[in-house]
Amino acid sequence: MRYILALLFVLVFCISCKDSPTVPTSSAVQESSLQSEALDREMKYSVYLPKGFQESGDKEYPVLYLLHGYFGTYRDWPDNGMQQIVDEVIEEGESDEIIIIMPDGLDSFYINDFDDRSLKYEEFYVNEFIPHIEQTYPVSTTREMTGIAGLSMGGYGATYHAFKYTGKYAFSYSLSGAVGIGGSTHDIRSIIIERSTDEAISWPEYFMDCGTHDYLLSNNEAFSVFLEEQNITHTFTTRLGAHDWVFWTTGLPDVIKKFYEVRTNI
Repeated sequence: MRYILALLFVLVFCISCKDSPTVPTSSAVQESSLQSEALDREMKYSVYLPKGFQESGDKEYPVLYLLHGYFGTYRDWPDNGMQQIVDEVIEEGESDEIIIIMPDGLDSFYINDFDDRSLKYEEFYVNEFIPHIEQTYPVSTTREMTGIAGLSMGGYGATYHAFKYTGKYAFSYSLSGAVGIGGSTHDIRSIIIERSTDEAISWPEYFMDCGTHDYLLSNNEAFSVFLEEQNITHTFTTRLGAHDWVFWTTGLPDVIKKFYEVRTNI
């Protein structure tokens, strides 16, 4: 009799386990890809999934698009410790759980036709990549829960997309951003001046961070002055550092914290 009861207990326990979804006990960084028609190639990307991530269910996660710099790849942030950094910020209660998407920028500055390769990167990013992410992962599609950040070339990309596509991003953060490039067709200043005629426009909460020994410091200072002249509220900070991964990884916690603060104050 005891044997039969034991078997019944094991059977019920197994059924219960089967019906209950397994919740991950640690975060994960995964690699995936999609085929791009605009670029005519397979495009890889990395994605950070938080501890406790559940693919199914009603929960929608805030999403941060995190861009790398020139000569970099979609592996740059994961290879430089972003997973542990983000884990620690979340564990310390300074952010809720978020999904972070890290695309491959192809040295394009995240815009169309940056150089003679004539890459339609912006077309890919806006019309293919973001819809793919929103269909593949349980991320929020609302402006309030969507942010974009990046370093150097990625700082330019985060600034460009946040100010051009203001209806998409409530938050943008530039680390050592190359915000002065772009020429006549991709100059961020021109985009802002043109868009500022729209009285109903809502600018993103914008942050800039640059090292005191960074060769792009004067570039960032000039852009901050321009934003002030346009009466665009922003936060510009400088701290000891250069144009390197030491500066960017020590700045990443603030990116995650500020994104959380912006979301909770909207």
